[in-house]
Amino acid sequence: MNDSADILRILVPFDDSEIGRLALEVAAEFERQMNVEIFMLTVEEDVGTRVQPVNAGSELGQWISAFPPAIKIHPLQVTGRFVDSVLDVVD
Repeated sequence: MNDSADILRILVPFDDSEIGRLALEVAAEFERQMNVEIFMLTVEEDVGTRVQPVNAGSELGQWISAFPPAIKIHPLQVTGRFVDSVLDVVD
């Protein structure tokens, strides 16, 4: 890992799909080469009264625990429109 004080922050929008899983694995690969923090974002779309909570917290915990503790993965869970939520987190 790079000794530089600079930290690369990687945002991985995660939807529990195969692509999302691969994106998380690729982000974790960066950690082996440099100082990285991974922010794993899940967005629950707010569709008014039809929102049914998903047990995303336990799924996130399972994914995070699958990686070595040295890899810094921070779960972020928000409710709203996907694009707006990603832009809010980046800002």
